[in-house]
Amino acid sequence: MLPSGKKNLSKEEIELIVKKLNIMNGVWKMKYGSIKICLKIFLFIIMCVFVLNVKAGMLGKEEEPSLLSLLPEVEAWALEEEPQSYIPGNLFEYINGAAEIYLAYDFKELIVGQYGKEKETDEASLSIEIY
Repeated sequence: MLPSGKKNLSKEEIELIVKKLNIMNGVWKMKYGSIKICLKIFLFIIMCVFVLNVKAGMLGKEEEPSLLSLLPEVEAWALEEEPQSYIPGNLFEYINGAAEIYLAYDFKELIVGQYGKEKETDEASLSIEIY
């Protein structure tokens, strides 16, 4: 039985109900269909930003100069040994007890060059540290 108490609906009442249902269906499609489209666009933008950040990070690493290239050639001085390189994982080997301070400031790399006078009679030495 229908809410109005009638057993049968007239053709006009059926058309009115169908029309209301179609309108409601259209509203639902507009409301949730546009949300779907917005979500797809949002995800596409997020992915583009991610890809651009990854590419920018890769480009930045290629452009970083090596610290080894910054060690100077000093007249009358020569490197006594191969320069030593330290990274966050082994910095404590060079700076015993104070490495944590450097690590707290986002330490990346240290290169140490030990120079000695070219004349063997002099015992002077020079240590150059580049952080």
